[in-house]
Formats: sequence, C-alpha cells, structure tokens
Amino acid sequence: MRYHISHESKNRYHLNLAKRRLSQEEADVLYYALIERDDVESVKVLTKTAQVIIRYRYNGRKILDFIGKMDLKSPKLM
Repeated sequence: MRYHISHESKNRYHLNLAKRRLSQEEADVLYYALIERDDVESVKVLTKTAQVIIRYRYNGRKILDFIGKMDLKSPKLM
C-alpha cells in the first residue's frame, strides 16, 4: 500500500494513504493488522480521509515497512 507521511513526531506517525477513502472493511483490516503488533501502542483509522495515526513503542521503520507490504483487498497480509 502506498502512503505519505504527513507528520512525524516522537513515537507517532500520521499517514495519508494513496486512496481518497477507505471502506469500513479496509479500515478494519488495517486497524486489526496494526493493533496486533507488539510495537504498536494505538491506531486510529479515518475512513473518510484515508488517514492513519499510529503511536508506536520501538522501531517505527518496521511498522512503515509492514504497511508498505499490506494489501487491503485481502485480509491475508504479506
């Protein structure tokens, strides 16, 4: 999945996804895939604007790599 980092601060990313909107199913797949990770503290997915706010504990680069490999069309992650 393609994204753009709109804001980055200590242990927090605000991402704009390459889509205009997210369906509720896509938002659910993204939310549950991220919240199950040990290094993610909290996730907020905004469906109308296709934005994701992630608070993480350790290495944020691994989370970004994980999101980059995701496919929201199928619940099976890469």
